[in-house]
Amino acid sequence: MIGIIAAMNEELNELLHLMNDVEEIVYFKTIVYKGKLANQEVVAILSGIGKVAASIACTCLIERYQVEGIINIGTAGAIDERLKTLDVVISDVIAQHDFEIPGWNKGYYQNKRCFQAGLDYLNRFKNSIQEDETVYIGHLASGDAFIHLKKQVEKIQKEYPNTLAVEMEAGAISQVCDFYDVPFVIVRCISDHTLHPKNELTFEEYLHQAAKKSARWCYKFVETL
Repeated sequence: MIGIIAAMNEELNELLHLMNDVEEIVYFKTIVYKGKLANQEVVAILSGIGKVAASIACTCLIERYQVEGIINIGTAGAIDERLKTLDVVISDVIAQHDFEIPGWNKGYYQNKRCFQAGLDYLNRFKNSIQEDETVYIGHLASGDAFIHLKKQVEKIQKEYPNTLAVEMEAGAISQVCDFYDVPFVIVRCISDHTLHPKNELTFEEYLHQAAKKSARWCYKFVETL
């Protein structure tokens, strides 16, 4: 069984529209949804926003439901200028850009705050991409802040070069999965560009479309299992 994590109701609801035989289970202060996606057994959870919330949700799915893998769906803000709104980003490496300890190296290829997605999962996504689809496979930076200021972007670009996009949960999910030796992959659709002059408005405008596209890519992935 695969576990699926979404931070926001808008993101989770788009996934639930694609699921069948859904059972709602109250789990402390959230709801877990068991059902079928692309004829596969899945369990989905609404984590809430931020890394602590995502850690709780991911631990729940692994400990309580013994999932064999984790998919994190939702939206992200673009940093790479090549990305456009509603492009899809699949993670290969995730970094926690707000993790600060003097003397520890930064960048994507060190093992203290960066984690690599499951290779088999990445290959399944790669094999699902059609020629007319704009999908990027690359680096995501994760932290407990909505990135919208130039100084925030410049800091991330300097310390974590080649970042495609930023979001607020994947860093925690990747670390929890690494601890439990559970493969994971992050599937995000671009809802806004971090340096757009009206970034917050762009996010609100494209949130539902981006969430829907991320959920459909999750469906495509589960079809390959």
